[in-house]
Amino acid sequence: VTGFMHRGGRVLGVETTAGRFESDWVVNAAGAWAGPLASLAGLEDPGLVSYRRHLFGSAALEGIDPSWPWVWDLPHDVYFRVDGDRLLLCACDVEPHPPAAPEVSQAVAEDLASRLAAALPMAAMVKVESARACLRTFAPDRRYVIGPDPRLEGFFWVAGLGGTGATSGAAVGELAAGLLLDASQAPPWARDFDPARLIPDAES
Repeated sequence: VTGFMHRGGRVLGVETTAGRFESDWVVNAAGAWAGPLASLAGLEDPGLVSYRRHLFGSAALEGIDPSWPWVWDLPHDVYFRVDGDRLLLCACDVEPHPPAAPEVSQAVAEDLASRLAAALPMAAMVKVESARACLRTFAPDRRYVIGPDPRLEGFFWVAGLGGTGATSGAAVGELAAGLLLDASQAPPWARDFDPARLIPDAES
């Protein structure tokens, strides 16, 4: 998306590198880029912030049981879970990061080893074989942002899903579709995600 088409306070579609596309609604589901995309439409970002988090994969291990629980040590803020014949591990790092492809930090890998040694000594001996970093985007109140923007007709938010997008994606999509088709039939709790709550002087 390179721009938006407007007329009379309403967005009519988008301009992209593949051409212009008209639509009744434009859904902003751009993840970490949701704020910049809104700015491109002339809207002030409602306070979304992206954070980098790492996931590490162990080397293959013998004796892994798929029924093992997800283990999360809250005092040390470290977790692991079964991932095939490996373990997926996380140091629960939270670092503000601009909307750009995140690089893997060696410092976080060292932090993971330190936390595992303190919380789960046996797991500390697991060899880490892979690492990746992702971005998790949150609103200031850590609630999802799902619904129409009161400042620009036709602009709809689906953003701020934090680290739960893959898990909640189907339900989020169902809620968004329902709001787009007939907002009067939305469940009462949908207002908890209304973008208007993040916009001063906005009316839902």
